[in-house]
Amino acid sequence: MKSLLVILSLSSLMYANSSFAGNTDVNPVVTNAFNKTYNNVSDVKWSETNGFYKVEFDYNNQHITDYYNADGDLIASSQEVSSTSLPSSLQVTLKKYLADYWISDLYKITNEEGTTYYVSLKSADKVIVLKSVSDKKWVNFN
Repeated sequence: MKSLLVILSLSSLMYANSSFAGNTDVNPVVTNAFNKTYNNVSDVKWSETNGFYKVEFDYNNQHITDYYNADGDLIASSQEVSSTSLPSSLQVTLKKYLADYWISDLYKITNEEGTTYYVSLKSADKVIVLKSVSDKKWVNFN
């Protein structure tokens, strides 16, 4: 399940060119769970894929994507972050890549197992995706 959520998150976050069609009928249990968690959200967009409800929205000046199951349980949450908001150990280890690459995307994904960061790094002719491990180091995710 964890792998499925990571793949769903990364595919929707890092390859945003693929979008979901218009209006989605969302289970009221799911919308109630969402509304209990968040107040004062804007630009809410719902979609359904692989049995999960995906909601994209703006909250406190941040764009967030959450995934819910049909029972209204929050399965995972993701948001774009800046490199300065990374734990210091990840900032330090990321710097070794920045001589040859620049950061194109950096996301924080939170689920029942904790928080993991994913960064997409680009050079003139290559893209690599790294995943954080224990808030201490990066490993290749490609």
